[in-house]
Amino acid sequence: MINLLFLEYETAMHRVDPSIHIMASSVGQPTWVHSLLKALPVPLLATSIYTGAYENGTDTKIRNYEEFYRKVVAEPLEFDRKLEENIRAAGNLLPRERPFFAITEFDSWWLSETVDPDYRLPNALYFAGVFHSLLRHTQEVLKAEVSTTLNVQGIVEINPVAIKLTPPYFAYLLYSNHLGNSVLATRTEGPMTSFNDQLPALDAMATMKQDRGKLYLTVINRNEKRDISATIRIRGWTPTPGSPAQVFLLNGKDKVAANSYGSPTEVNIQETTAHVEESTFSYQYPAHSITVLEIAGRCRIKKSFVLVQRGGQGRRLAETFGIFSPRERV
Repeated sequence: MINLLFLEYETAMHRVDPSIHIMASSVGQPTWVHSLLKALPVPLLATSIYTGAYENGTDTKIRNYEEFYRKVVAEPLEFDRKLEENIRAAGNLLPRERPFFAITEFDSWWLSETVDPDYRLPNALYFAGVFHSLLRHTQEVLKAEVSTTLNVQGIVEINPVAIKLTPPYFAYLLYSNHLGNSVLATRTEGPMTSFNDQLPALDAMATMKQDRGKLYLTVINRNEKRDISATIRIRGWTPTPGSPAQVFLLNGKDKVAANSYGSPTEVNIQETTAHVEESTFSYQYPAHSITVLEIAGRCRIKKSFVLVQRGGQGRRLAETFGIFSPRERV
């Protein structure tokens, strides 16, 4: 009965506008994914993935900032697990020729929606980790969007006299402005955080511009107190001589820093440069930060491109992904 109604509504809507794409919703339940696909061959499936303590929905303030930091920066592991469960649930019904999932809602939700969400620096690191997970699943995920942008758990808060630009807002700003069209295979080897032996301290992702003239290396350092010096090895890439890498650093005055209304000074993006002349170099990543290195250069491999951090072999993962919407395929 449901599939007949769906097809009836789909036909009616296509009469009005043949260009629209119809999608179904799984509300994030893996069992529903498989049952739905067996009943309806929909072209796109919407799902939501929440992490945090949102099930309670009654807390009005963060009670332990130490615990808050450690849990929130680890939540991308939970996001990744839930996304993988949805992908596995689709099984052989998942289309292989195109991305199928649309993550229509995601967030780390800790406080009641009746109060200010009190987004802090660890929320920015959470969003960065989710972006990396989505980029690694470009073959399955078409698009993704945060649950709300304005007020009510929004990444931008507004009152009658001022605007609050939260740390997650700056994470979005960083990735939307400093991300390439092609996702590159990236391998990271290093220690786990001191507070979670399942959580890598560093999480790296590399992308490249469509014209193959600029590489973007984004690294999250989840360590609470310690900077990490890492060796980066890039295969098939020659940096432009005499052209310093542009560095964009998102960080705060401390690990749980937050911006206030009208004053985005506690957490923001700082721009500097770095000397990168070779395809192997070292860089020091500050504690509790997100760093983007934009490296101008030339790709020496015509059909594949691999970036590997600290040695090892890699493979091409996918072609394109847009944080806000799909980008043109290359």
